[in-house]
Amino acid sequence: MNPPDINQLNASAHSLFVQRKFAEARRAFQAVQKLAPGQAAPLFNEALCLQQLGNDAEAITALRRALELDPESLPARRALAQMLLNLGRGREAVPHLRLAAAADPDPAIGALLLGQAQIEEGDFAAAETAIRSVLNKSSANGNLVELLAGVLKQTGRFEEALDVLSGAMDAMPQRKSLALAYVSCRRMTEAERPRLALILDSLQEPGLSPDERGALHFAAGKFYDDVGEFEEAMEHFDAAHRIADAELRRKGQGYGEAQMAARFKEITDAFSKDWFSMRSTARSDSARPLFVLGLVRSGTTLVEQILTRHPQIAPGGELPFWPRNWQRLNPGRPADADAVFRTLSDEYLSLLDSLDQGAARVTDKMPGNYISIGSIHSVFPRTKIIYCKRSPIDNAVSIYTTPFRSSDNWIHRREDIVSFYGLLERLMAHWKVVLPGGVIHEVSYEELVENPEPAIRAMIEFTELPWDDSCLAPEQNARPVRTPSQWQVRQPIYRSSVERWRNYEPWLGALVELLPK
Repeated sequence: MNPPDINQLNASAHSLFVQRKFAEARRAFQAVQKLAPGQAAPLFNEALCLQQLGNDAEAITALRRALELDPESLPARRALAQMLLNLGRGREAVPHLRLAAAADPDPAIGALLLGQAQIEEGDFAAAETAIRSVLNKSSANGNLVELLAGVLKQTGRFEEALDVLSGAMDAMPQRKSLALAYVSCRRMTEAERPRLALILDSLQEPGLSPDERGALHFAAGKFYDDVGEFEEAMEHFDAAHRIADAELRRKGQGYGEAQMAARFKEITDAFSKDWFSMRSTARSDSARPLFVLGLVRSGTTLVEQILTRHPQIAPGGELPFWPRNWQRLNPGRPADADAVFRTLSDEYLSLLDSLDQGAARVTDKMPGNYISIGSIHSVFPRTKIIYCKRSPIDNAVSIYTTPFRSSDNWIHRREDIVSFYGLLERLMAHWKVVLPGGVIHEVSYEELVENPEPAIRAMIEFTELPWDDSCLAPEQNARPVRTPSQWQVRQPIYRSSVERWRNYEPWLGALVELLPK
């Protein structure tokens, strides 16, 4: 086949991509690869198709292969860095971000990439300086504005973030994601209702992408919730979730109860009492890891804020280590266990050392680590696990009314939330049966906010560290917070979220199954 034929095939592949026929486009780009095996561009384009199809692991592999063929490929480098960031693998993304930042001829994109790297490294001041240096010359860059607002919010400077976003919304009305960033800064008031009118007007515009429309619906829902207009709020939350669920199902990633139940059963069958009774000298005796887990919106961020006020507890945040590695430990192959124990413990303790070398404990607040408890306890039998639990109905309503950048596919339909909650309850009951006493400490969100001191003292005692009064003032914790709770956890402990479900009682639908019996 001669070059014009390759060009024609490549043009056809791009056309299919533009038409959102991603599976067909991928096959076409693979055909181009066979004709031009030494070129990076077809691999890069295949990776974009894989990303749209929801196959992140294969997309990352394709991007790495593209960079092996052409280490100078800036689009591939940027795409790989962004994918790793989106998957919570920020530390892996940092070297790619820095290489891309140094190579990019556009100062704005360079500042964006450098700022993202510095945020992942924990240097928020440097990130702010890099971003502002470019915005001072050209303020009309939505990506940089949102990154700057994120830095300000994560470090507790909410009014500054609001000012930055307010000016950007006026200057860049086409940037729909600014609306959600704006309303997420703090509780909205009647004085800001003109902003709501702009959000509603934007929803009438034709040609919005699913992401843009979903963000606007969440922004409207958050505003209506803040001002107490709950029926209108639920209408917009429902619309946002319908969009997100449809996108997942288009990619073949929608929630299926049977598949999730089978996955959980595989875990409980593998990690049995017999497995945990197996003797091994390869298990780590370190008590340094301190896990905080539970459903999203169950209080995990608040608990980590409390714990990390203690001078001997360092914050690790949401570490992706166990979601990526727990399956490396296969109870079906006990002969391999000792080697895996040593590898996992060495890698994980090295990760904690990179975060802090002096603290007696380092937190890992990845909420979904309930999946990984079997692997965690197998490798670190002395480690402590704090399980955050909230009223099921309040937890469900909070999940449904919060926008997440998450791969969780069960959060978009009421019946799926009910289904997943039941499966999680059975999984946690299993861990309580097969693990020794004293491994898991359950924290009730309602008890914590109703009467904080006894609950906090019990948590600190569970960590086997001495008491410290600083833990009673988590709102004074100055560490950056990178979860949707970043505004709430800067406030003194409050109980207004208890029984919040009553605001939405007429529209609970399938969630009524989670009401107290």
